[in-house]
Amino acid sequence: MKDEILEFVDTMTEAAGFDLEAIVEAHGEPGDYRVVLSGDDRGLLLSRGAELLDAIEYVTNRAFGKQMKHDAKIVFDCGNYRKMREQELRLMAIKAAERVRDTRQPFTFEAMSPSERRIIHVTLAEDATVSTESVGDGSERKVRVVRA
Repeated sequence: MKDEILEFVDTMTEAAGFDLEAIVEAHGEPGDYRVVLSGDDRGLLLSRGAELLDAIEYVTNRAFGKQMKHDAKIVFDCGNYRKMREQELRLMAIKAAERVRDTRQPFTFEAMSPSERRIIHVTLAEDATVSTESVGDGSERKVRVVRA
């Protein structure tokens, strides 16, 4: 499957005119893959909150969805963006919880992807003073932090 994913990503990025190279590696659970993109156009992937990186990830997962296990996924990264973003989201979650405790007012994050919302939920899951809930629909879904 690694070779098929690599060929698909290479074809897609070449057709779009991007100067990018991809490396595909097994990652996490069996059947999961990580695609690391590098090259002169990596800045384009990370601009506007990594919108393009997320879009390429989405299209690739849709293309290979029927060939993969039900819960398997293909995760794309560029310049270690995913790890840095996860650390940023964890810090944001902790600060939001502090704010909710101090002001006793709910705090709602901007719209996030499902994986980013999950990081907020998991980060605050053990905090008995606050709880989290997802609100909204589709691409406008957000996380709200409230007092428990």
